[in-house]
Amino acid sequence: MRTDIPHLRSRVCWLVLGLSLLTACAGATSHDEPEQAQAQALTLRPGDKVPLGDQGALRYVRTVNDSRCPVDVQCVWAGDAEVLFEFTVERKTPQPLTLTFTQPTMPLGARWIHLIALERGAAPAATIRIDDAPAAPGR
Repeated sequence: MRTDIPHLRSRVCWLVLGLSLLTACAGATSHDEPEQAQAQALTLRPGDKVPLGDQGALRYVRTVNDSRCPVDVQCVWAGDAEVLFEFTVERKTPQPLTLTFTQPTMPLGARWIHLIALERGAAPAATIRIDDAPAAPGR
């Protein structure tokens, strides 16, 4: 009998340890904590419009200025680009919104918009990310 008791204790300890770990993991995913913000990355062409649910719509108008250093050229300064968007809430007048690589993040209603990339050419595609976050996101 004595040899069975240590073996039984060992099994009970492992069972208690396993249940403790499961309980700790379940507590870590509690619904009381705020959820992570959902992010959505999009590549748009000039004229493309993105509906933002009940918060209106975003339209990529055009590239206003592109002074970025050409490909395969060594420049002292990398340059910048201005990309014009229009943000429309319900049926109100569209609000202009300009993003650059030196100012790539701006509020967009209750969301945030980030300029991620801009192709080269006459009508370049712009890649943006829209975060559903009430607070200023990290860049």
